[in-house]
Amino acid sequence: MEPDITGTPDFHKLKIEVLRHGLSVRSHAGFFGIGDEDQSAAATSIAKMSKAIDSPFESSDIHIDTEASYLLGPKDYFIRATVYIDGKDVVFTGPPIHRAGTEHMVVRAFNANGGSPQGGIDQLRRIDVDEDGYRRAREYGLIYTALLTVPKPGPYRVRVACMDEATGKIGTASDLVPIPPAKGPGLRMSGIIFQHDLGTDDHVVPAYLPAVYAAGQVARFSFQIASNGPKPKIERLEMRTRLYRGGVEVWHSGAAPLAADNKKSEGYFAAGSIEVPKGLDPGKYLLRVDVADKDAPDTSTVWQWAKLNLR
Repeated sequence: MEPDITGTPDFHKLKIEVLRHGLSVRSHAGFFGIGDEDQSAAATSIAKMSKAIDSPFESSDIHIDTEASYLLGPKDYFIRATVYIDGKDVVFTGPPIHRAGTEHMVVRAFNANGGSPQGGIDQLRRIDVDEDGYRRAREYGLIYTALLTVPKPGPYRVRVACMDEATGKIGTASDLVPIPPAKGPGLRMSGIIFQHDLGTDDHVVPAYLPAVYAAGQVARFSFQIASNGPKPKIERLEMRTRLYRGGVEVWHSGAAPLAADNKKSEGYFAAGSIEVPKGLDPGKYLLRVDVADKDAPDTSTVWQWAKLNLR
């Protein structure tokens, strides 16, 4: 349980194997050792994070941002939280070929009544980077993704707190994700996930792409499409994209066939992209993705919103 030479709690890896064919295992990758003499410090850290996650006010000692979307399950719904962490606010130690840092991540989803369903995230995450990873962490930032299970539709406020274990500094952020109820036999659509949002679930890793785009660049994204009735016929579906700023539509695309797989039991996973038009001012925009049955567009159109930042 002794810390390493930098004073950081040592990470102990766990490896789980099963002997019977056909079984699968989900487990933590390991744990951080905290000796008895360090329990009081750990308790103080837990108390600070608990206060930060419950506070309606955001802290910016560490600059973080979060975006929340949702996925459709057979019974439950899944909120996917993506956390962006400014890599310059994280302390890395060690030689250039193997720098390391440790972040304490807490993620909770609160319903409209202020209650928090079970299954939130509370983890210590060790970050190991080589020279290229350190460069990307400084240039593009760090990214953390996690899935939260919620039992029913409704509006949820996702709150995130991140503490750098080396300095004790905390950053918080939040995002609102409304999950609409399933009504009638029509199409259903999940939240939108951009390619720059992709990470390794439950780990803090350097981002591979910037979270902002310039004119001419292509922003790629994916989403889930399903139906309350019979599974939709993918060859009949088409997609349009629109950009809004200040509530005003500033650009829209034409209709295009929907590109999707047929491997998931709960609908399809579809892919799309938008080439950022020239002439748009830098700033924050809303992307709307419309999916419609071309044989019945008036009765089966669904859409979803996502944030898109232009530089």
